[in-house]
Order: sequence, then C-alpha cells, then structure tokens
Amino acid sequence: MWLIIKSFNTTLIASPITVGQLLILLVVAIAGFAWPMLKWLWPEEATRSMIYKAALGVVGFPVSQLHLLIFDKRFLERGKLQRLLTLQR
Repeated sequence: MWLIIKSFNTTLIASPITVGQLLILLVVAIAGFAWPMLKWLWPEEATRSMIYKAALGVVGFPVSQLHLLIFDKRFLERGKLQRLLTLQR
C-alpha cells in the first residue's frame, strides 16, 4: 500500500500512464465484471427485470410495426421532391 501511495503519480517505463491511473483502471475493470454477478444475489429482482424486458419486447415490437405502418407512409409522402418544390413558389 505504501508503495502504491508513494508511486501514485510516477509514470511507468516507456509509457505516459501513471501507476495511479493503472490502479484506477484495474479497480473499474474489476467492478465492471463483478457488478452483473452481484445482481444474482437477489434472484427475485433479477427475474422481475428479465420479465419486464421480455414483456417490453413482446409488446414493443407490434407497437413499433403499427407505428411504421401508419406513419411511414405519411412521412414518405411528405418528403417527396415534387411536393417540396411546390412549397417554394
């Protein structure tokens, strides 16, 4: 610990990265890998989250298709060059 504190701002050999930056990177990487594993300590919450995401996919896909069916035709019609040229006159 003393060595890390003493050499926190010391650059590594032939590299602009300091010991402190390397230590912070290591801690963030370990936390990033460990966080998803910690979610399984609460299986009810993880299961609820999976159910919500599945429901969003099941409901969201038909809603998005309906949206495209209704509004895509209007969007393409309003973007035609001939209609836009008549607006300039």
